[in-house]
Amino acid sequence: MTRRRLLTALLLAPILLFGLGCCVGLIWSSTEISQDEYAVYSAILEDYFDTRASGHEGNPDAVLIRSQTAVDWNLTQSTLLLIMPRLSGPTTESAPFWTRWTWIAKGFLEKSIERRIKFGLPYFLLPPAELDEYEPEHSMAIREQLHAAGYVRLTRVGFDLEKHLALVYFEHICGLCGGGYFFLLEKTDGSWKIIEEAMTWVS
Repeated sequence: MTRRRLLTALLLAPILLFGLGCCVGLIWSSTEISQDEYAVYSAILEDYFDTRASGHEGNPDAVLIRSQTAVDWNLTQSTLLLIMPRLSGPTTESAPFWTRWTWIAKGFLEKSIERRIKFGLPYFLLPPAELDEYEPEHSMAIREQLHAAGYVRLTRVGFDLEKHLALVYFEHICGLCGGGYFFLLEKTDGSWKIIEEAMTWVS
């Protein structure tokens, strides 16, 4: 039994080291949010606030965006395994392993979001500390002041090797309402389109 365990450990060690190396490499190589990630953010926000948010937010004048990408260990460890099997379809055949892997690896560290997101509404980038101050006691005040549709949290974006598919987690928090979603997008004719989604929570 001891020999079998030793053999198993020897076989698994290179795989684990390779995975660790990939993870570390992704973290340190992804020091800035890429243009492809900003394009994914733009596509999500355009779709969400054009077709979904108006039902409970009316017609907002602006959107508040958390100025740093979100890091959520509970989401990474528990939600990913439960939600990802639901992301399946003829186009994607589920989110590829590398897409999920890069999403996890790039999410270890918060990164600053720049004003490179483009969609149909004005937006304000607010630091996490300021959003924490507004939530929950002051959230209504800032929303009424700017006529804003709550605020948005975004994670880093995971891509497949060809950068043809993208995975991102998005939260829209608007006081007593909101929701969290995994979005899987596909790049078609140079534009990112949402092809699948999985809701993690709603209120």
